[in-house]
Amino acid sequence: MRKRAFSPPTLPRPWGNYAHAVRVAGGATVYVAGQVGWDREGRMTSRELRGQIEQAFANVAAALEVAGAALADVVKVNAYMVDITQFPVYSEVRNRPFPAPDFPASTVIEVKSLAKPGWLIEIEAIAVVPERRPRPRLRRRPRERRA
Repeated sequence: MRKRAFSPPTLPRPWGNYAHAVRVAGGATVYVAGQVGWDREGRMTSRELRGQIEQAFANVAAALEVAGAALADVVKVNAYMVDITQFPVYSEVRNRPFPAPDFPASTVIEVKSLAKPGWLIEIEAIAVVPERRPRPRLRRRPRERRA
């Protein structure tokens, strides 16, 4: 798969680490539903935005992995925040997994609230992976024994 980011001269230069457009050749598309800052058991890992962002990206990475993809394959990220004044925190954490120069296309939207009280951010992603990459074997969760 080949991925190339574009920021055409006819548009303002991106004021953050994102691309106006991303072109992808030769691959399968993986769509990751919105992820929040909760763990495998459905518990919030943090009441703070930074912790929720970190967990949400970890959840995105986990979802991508089972589909045979990785954060490096992401071409589009959407984030929904309840407080846009905290954008610098989001931007700092978001930039970690996406090295220059091929930043994904990105959108951040302020929303009044998310589906559950206490959720401060929800992150969804679109990735494109080569068709030739083998899919990982899924490990089955061990059965819980009943007492």
